[in-house]
Amino acid sequence: MQTVTVTVTNSSRRPMLRTNVSLRGPAGWTVGPESIDVRRIGADESARAVFDVRVPTLREGFRMYPFTATIAYHGGDRLDTASQELMLTSGQPVGSIAEARNNVGVTTLETRADGDFDGYGNSFSAEALEAVGVTPGAVLEGAGAEFTWPDVAADQVDNVAASGQAIDVGTAGSRIAFLTSGSGLNATGTVRVFYTDGTSSEGTLGVPNWTGTGANPDAEVVAASKGRNRPDGYGNENGTYSVFATAIEVDPARTIDFVVLPANSSIHVFDMVVS
Repeated sequence: MQTVTVTVTNSSRRPMLRTNVSLRGPAGWTVGPESIDVRRIGADESARAVFDVRVPTLREGFRMYPFTATIAYHGGDRLDTASQELMLTSGQPVGSIAEARNNVGVTTLETRADGDFDGYGNSFSAEALEAVGVTPGAVLEGAGAEFTWPDVAADQVDNVAASGQAIDVGTAGSRIAFLTSGSGLNATGTVRVFYTDGTSSEGTLGVPNWTGTGANPDAEVVAASKGRNRPDGYGNENGTYSVFATAIEVDPARTIDFVVLPANSSIHVFDMVVS
């Protein structure tokens, strides 16, 4: 059994006379009591409500557990409610985007059987990417950032198919830029940013399909290659298959602890840069 404390601060000039605090935890977690009535809270004063939380056996790997505190109050400057979310985590983030790679998105004609960018055995052509300047270790620019193309062979994992992976960062900046491409028409999801002071923020990562359609038409095209490798060989010669850059805003006054990618495997991240 653990405890969670909710602190209510009255920032108005009048006392809060009737305040009720409730706490909702993740599915499978037991929180008690359901709600707590708090004493009179004077102007510029605070009061605490302490809840008992029974924690189930935690699953392995990195996990996020949302708690939402809701306060209904009468007095102060109004009759109203307010809510605040706290996201607890368990497990450890991986050390870099490279450590999280789990998909082979680029192949040569000879190694095409090893690739499966889109779930149908198709992949970017390494030869076609090379023709537009995208080679292992190349520096690419987009969304106001400099990216490094994965410095791996064309039959090795080179991108992260997003599934909620937590990536260690440990630096500050105003934006997080992503070198990315989509393998579906709905390659969009929420990026959650955790700061070293315990706070967090969110941003929406929307990525066009590698054919250029779908989510976020404002994403910047970084490289556009002709054709792709299919299970039966190089094909779709008249088609264009692209890699994009897009970014989300973060608080530059706080240091980023780690970033959690969306749980949408049609989003493929080749690099991630704080700028």
